[in-house]
Parts: sequence; C-alpha cells; structure tokens
Amino acid sequence: MEGRPASSSSLNALIVGLGQIGSKLDAASHSKTRSLTHASAFRMDNRVELLGGVDSDSENRKTFETSFQSKSFASLQEFAESTKAPLDIASIAVPTPMHAKVFDEVAKLNPRLIILEKPIGATLEQSREITEKAKALKIPLLINYMRRFEPGSREVGMRLQRGDLGTIFKGVVFYSKGLLNCGSHFFDLLSFWLGDATRFQVLNPHPERLTECDGEPDVLVHFGNVPIYFLSGQEENYSLRDIEILGEKGKVSYLRGGDQIEWIPAEDFALFPGYRILKRSGETIPTDFEVYQKHVLDAAIHYLNTGAGEELRAGVESALKTSEWIERILKECR
Repeated sequence: MEGRPASSSSLNALIVGLGQIGSKLDAASHSKTRSLTHASAFRMDNRVELLGGVDSDSENRKTFETSFQSKSFASLQEFAESTKAPLDIASIAVPTPMHAKVFDEVAKLNPRLIILEKPIGATLEQSREITEKAKALKIPLLINYMRRFEPGSREVGMRLQRGDLGTIFKGVVFYSKGLLNCGSHFFDLLSFWLGDATRFQVLNPHPERLTECDGEPDVLVHFGNVPIYFLSGQEENYSLRDIEILGEKGKVSYLRGGDQIEWIPAEDFALFPGYRILKRSGETIPTDFEVYQKHVLDAAIHYLNTGAGEELRAGVESALKTSEWIERILKECR
C-alpha cells in the first residue's frame, strides 16, 4: 500500500456526503466533544485542516456550514474549481449505491488516502471494482468499520483471542436496519475478534423484509468454529445493536453498538454448592464510543505519517470478505 508524500505540515481534508455520518449526527447534538462523524473528527484534530464538504442537498450544506464553520460545495467539480490546495484525506460518506461513482470522481483529486463508508459498494462486484481501482491508482483505502479502531472493542478482541473466556461456545447478534447496512458492522467485528467466517445457514429469510439491496434474515454464521446467531429486529420499533458471546468462563455483553461493554465471569454459587453462575455484576470495559471517529482518523493519520499500512490492508480484505458472505446470504434468501 503506497501513499504520496505529505505536501505540508497540516493535512487537508474533504468530506463528500454531509448526511448523518458525514456531519449531521454531531451537528444535531451541538456537542464540541463528541466525534461520531467525519466532520467532528476533522474539526477536533489540530493536525487537520477541513477544506470543506460536498453535498447536493442545500439544507445539508447549510447545516454543515453553520455547525462546523467550514465551506460547502454543491459538487466535486465546484470544489475542484475553487480550491487549489492538495488533498490529503477524502471521506466518502454518501449512500452506498453512490460509492462507485463518487469514488471515481474523488480519485481524480489525487488524495493521499480515502476513508470510505461501509460497505465498500452496493454489490460485491462494485466492492471489488472500487478496491482494484484504488490499488491501481495507489490510493490507500480505510473502510469505516469504526469498531476495529475503538479501544473498548479492541480490548474485547484481545481478551477473546487470549482465551480469557476459555472455549467460546456460541454467540448472538441482535441487529436491525438490514444485514448489509447494519449487520455488516457486526459481521466484520466478529471476523476481527474470532476469525474469518467459514459457513452459514439461513434460519428464517423474513421475505417480507427483503428489499432490492438488503434484507433482515435470521442466520447462523460460523466464525472459525464458533456459531454466531444473527437475529433481526425491526428498526421502526427500536434499534438493535447487541452482541452476547458465551464462553466456559463467562460471557461478554456488547450492548447498544458498543456504547456499553460488560465482561461477566462465572463464579461458584454459594447457595447451591457445585453450581456455577454468572456474577451479579461484572467488569465494565471502558469505551471511547462517543469519539469513535476520532480513532478512525488517528489510524488514517498514523498511516500517512509512517506508511505502516497492514491494518488498513487487513480492513479492506475483511470488508471484501464481509461483502461476499452477506451477498451469498441475501442471495439464498431471495
């Protein structure tokens, strides 16, 4: 993975797509310390100069300008015509079906690195095309499966891989808002924690929830030898973003998307000798979930400063595998 040399002491950044993850989640909160979006991560980092944001929606641009005191542009062409500064980091945060087209346009600006929202593309074919083009153009990609970079999530992975839960028996993921759109976050995270997926079995395709690009099946996926059950809810009722993993020494509860993580060991049950139960209260693993995008940006800047790209390469490879597995699962549901 290669990058171009830095052009100045500060890094110039651009956001393409000023919707929820681009800027609006943090704009709505009025928080100066939260970093759930690309815009807030850039604003909070004194190593970065935010050159602006691009969005065809005038209301999104107005919100961005007001909240982040930065310029906005209706198109990438308008940005290119008005800004001559070299571009170090471009964040692509447009809807997934637009990724391929926007990637081609952003690549013409010759950025040193692109942070690309997940999934890579709307289809596996698109995902492969984007990654192959990026490789040919020598533009490093950082796929924004942000939990890979968040310290609490990384701590869980380290403990699982170290064997702190003993043998892992099984796990459950409760998700909503689509297997591709939302469930892919947890598919990628479990690959990061437990190893690559090896096989799957659709338990209930929920055909009434299928759309052209996504679905909400109940599906059993093995990561390595560990069976993980993905069970869907309905986003219109409430969001589900939870993981429970059971091992011989206890369990880990990864709740509300990683905002709360509980490590709960087993202990002897004093009331009934010979029995073991989970402790009433376990250890709360600290998280940096409210600033997860900061950690993504830290990884991007680390790469640009050092050229150490193994973590980025692994993330792209895992994201491609995630796309492949999810496409296979959804195909079986149709």
